[in-house]
Amino acid sequence: MTEPLIVNQSLVLFQGAAGAEAIAFSNIVRTPVLGPSISLHKHADRDSAGLGDTLVFRMTVRNTGNAAAEVLLYDPLPEGLAFVPNSVLAGGLPLAGANPAAGIPVGLLLPGSEASIVFQALSVALPPSLEYRNRARADYFFTGPDGQQVRGSAESGTVTVALRAYLLEISLAVNTAATFPGDVLTYTATLRNSGLQAIREPIFAARLPAAAGWIPGSVIADGVYDPAADPQTGLLLNDLAPGQSMEVIFRARSLYIPSATEILVQSVVSYSVGGETLRRSQSSNSVSTALLAPGLTLLKTVNAVSAAPGAELRYTVEVGNPGALAAEVVLQDSPPFGTDWVPGSVTIAGAVYPELLPDRGLPLGMIRPGEFVKVQFSARVDPLAGKGGLTEMINYASARYITLLPDGRSVRQTVRSNSVSVRLAVPLLSLTAAAQPASVHPGDEAVIAVTLANSGSLPAEVRLGSLPLPGMEAVPDGLSIDGAPASYGSGGLSLGVVGPGERRIIRCRVRIREDAAGTVLSGYAAASGRYESGGQTYTAEARSNEYTVTVEGDDE
Repeated sequence: MTEPLIVNQSLVLFQGAAGAEAIAFSNIVRTPVLGPSISLHKHADRDSAGLGDTLVFRMTVRNTGNAAAEVLLYDPLPEGLAFVPNSVLAGGLPLAGANPAAGIPVGLLLPGSEASIVFQALSVALPPSLEYRNRARADYFFTGPDGQQVRGSAESGTVTVALRAYLLEISLAVNTAATFPGDVLTYTATLRNSGLQAIREPIFAARLPAAAGWIPGSVIADGVYDPAADPQTGLLLNDLAPGQSMEVIFRARSLYIPSATEILVQSVVSYSVGGETLRRSQSSNSVSTALLAPGLTLLKTVNAVSAAPGAELRYTVEVGNPGALAAEVVLQDSPPFGTDWVPGSVTIAGAVYPELLPDRGLPLGMIRPGEFVKVQFSARVDPLAGKGGLTEMINYASARYITLLPDGRSVRQTVRSNSVSVRLAVPLLSLTAAAQPASVHPGDEAVIAVTLANSGSLPAEVRLGSLPLPGMEAVPDGLSIDGAPASYGSGGLSLGVVGPGERRIIRCRVRIREDAAGTVLSGYAAASGRYESGGQTYTAEARSNEYTVTVEGDDE
């Protein structure tokens, strides 16, 4: 770079003795110019903005002189702009604590170099002119060859940002920070027109996640109930004049979704401004509500898959709290049909509580998150349980518990365990009977066919009662069991031991007596059985359907 010079030469204009004019020149004096030459350029990242927008300003300061200078940048912001703290970047690096109004230190700017300063400002108010106008200033100083300190300044051009004269602000709030399945959440959206132009035909909408169900008829818009409105499909509101605000209130019910831990909701409003047809949109903040799932788990087991009448069963219920809140718990369990609880059999966390019975409620106290409590109790099967056709004893446990939410509310909830089943170990005897043919004459023969089946889990020694009805007489050698000849004994017809899943087919040939003419003979088959279980002997009984035989009258 050619060093700048100040070139100077003096001259003398004079008149000689002869009266002639003459000029005399001095020597040429060349004085070098030493010092910085500072220039400043400023621009914004946009030409127009609205209230609430963030503007980014960039300033570039250059030294085209031949001496280094210490530079300090000033940029006092116009009314309506607020500096964003700690947003200053110098050469791309953060400059903590710097403020353009107080001066941003650039440091020593060498000849031929430049520095870049960036900062942010927030649009917080609309000036009457509807524009932001300002310029930056660079103050600098350097020390000359003679040791003197020389100061100077340079200004940037004026930067102008036009302002949009509208601003719709939306704030969304919810009535609680924590919820549970079945709870009702109340959302309040506040709309405010902070601009200078009217907001026309605003349409409010809010999307709910899967863990929240919209409650129909819950909308209150600007103080007026609107039962038909649904924020999920859009709600047309009244126009908002400048400075005017309104509230939209709606409710949702928390739902149980296994994977959901929070309910996140955001609202949006579409609108037009003044006489424009262009639709704009503005979103609210998002509100989050922690979703506290059912806090208890119940796992119920029993020590046997089958039991005979009189047997004792031992039930175990493990109560766990995998949630985030402590719970005050009462466990309850009604005895399965066909059993009774054994007094004094209750243990809680290994301690015996002889005065407690499960169907009256077992207080477990406070169960903290991550804790488990084991509860055990016994039931005895009724010795006569098999007589009513009972095949299985099924039941489950339940727990009522109270939790305290972070917002101070107490919530009472109920949770059920899995079902457990114990098969009743008894023989289950059944009989079916039929007469063939169903219509006869006196002196004819008929066959009474009976089938006995054991669908239970234990064998039984079975005897069948007499089959011929009054008006009938047995045909000699006419009785068979599964095709083999049989005969009645003193206690009836012995069918032997009938095992689980087995059956016997009995056929009895009878002859219709003459005195039965013109009557309808009807009856049923009956059987009794004996079986053993747990060293005790029990009885079982069965009775068939009713069967009939029509005896025609004698026409002769």
